[in-house]
Amino acid sequence: MRDEPLAPSTVGPAIAVFVLALIVSLASAIGSRDPGSASARTLNVNAATASELSMLPGVGPVLAARIIEKRESEGPFRAFIDLDEVRGIGPRTLARIEPYVAFGEGAGFTREDRP
Repeated sequence: MRDEPLAPSTVGPAIAVFVLALIVSLASAIGSRDPGSASARTLNVNAATASELSMLPGVGPVLAARIIEKRESEGPFRAFIDLDEVRGIGPRTLARIEPYVAFGEGAGFTREDRP
């Protein structure tokens, strides 16, 4: 056994390898939240509150209120493309929220699950 401390030239690369392994591990964990995976959560836009809707990416309190207003005035959304009729939702927002939106019994998600 050695009683000598590790030389700085061996500590630096060891830390770099550890940090790289940590980054790869975190990236794979984040990547596993693929919208097609079973662990991805969806939100039923026909039952969601404004607070829940505002957790969707690109949807804030104003847009959430518009979604609810449209839902209450015209009835439930029947298809994903119906959301395009909400003022302020365009192709870019639709693309961002599509993996997280459901129209039936959605499991819902919490702030920790926010995309």
